[in-house]
Amino acid sequence: MPQVEVKWAGKRFQLEFSQEQLETATVKDLKDKCYESTHVDPARMKLMAYGAVMKNNEQRVSTYGVRDGSKLILMAAPAKADEVPGAAEGQLLAQISETTKKLNEKIVPDIESYERRVKEFVSKTAPKQPKEQQKLVEYGVYLNEQLMQILFDFDKVVCGVEFEKARQQRKEGVRQCQALLDKVDSIKALVKTV
Repeated sequence: MPQVEVKWAGKRFQLEFSQEQLETATVKDLKDKCYESTHVDPARMKLMAYGAVMKNNEQRVSTYGVRDGSKLILMAAPAKADEVPGAAEGQLLAQISETTKKLNEKIVPDIESYERRVKEFVSKTAPKQPKEQQKLVEYGVYLNEQLMQILFDFDKVVCGVEFEKARQQRKEGVRQCQALLDKVDSIKALVKTV
C-alpha cells in the first residue's frame, strides 16, 4: 500500500493511501489525513513537498511531485487550548496513541515471539545449551528495557485533571505495559529454571 511520510514536531507519521487515492488526492485530502495522526487543525497546516509549500488546497498532491515514498514536512503553530476546544487534549491523545501503537505493533509481537522461543527451548529433550539459555535471558532483559522506555514515554505525557479521556488512555497504556513487564519476567524465569 502506498505511503507518504510526514514529519512534524520531531516525529514521523506514515500516511497510507490506496494507489488510486494517492493519484487523485488533493492537498485538502492530505491535510485531513495529517489531522488523523496529529490532531492539528488543517486550517493551521502548511505542508512542504520537495521545498515547495503546498498552498492550494484544491490542487492534486501529484502536481507537487508527491508519490509513494515521498517525505513531507508539516508546519503548524501549536494550538492554544483556549482557542480550539479540545485541541490540547487532542495533542495529548495523539502522543498517547503513538506510544500505544509502538507498544502494540513492535514490542507485543516481539514478546509473543520470545515466549514461543522459550517454550521451544524448555520443551527440548536434548541437553540444554548454556549459550542459548543465556541469549534467551539477555533477550528478556532487552524486552524489559524496551518496555521501560515505553513507560518513560507515557510518563512524559502530562495530563491535567481536566483531560479525563487522555488520563484514562494513558492509565490503560501504563497498565498494559506493566502487565507485559510481568509477563516477560515470568517467561525469563522459565528459562532460568531449566
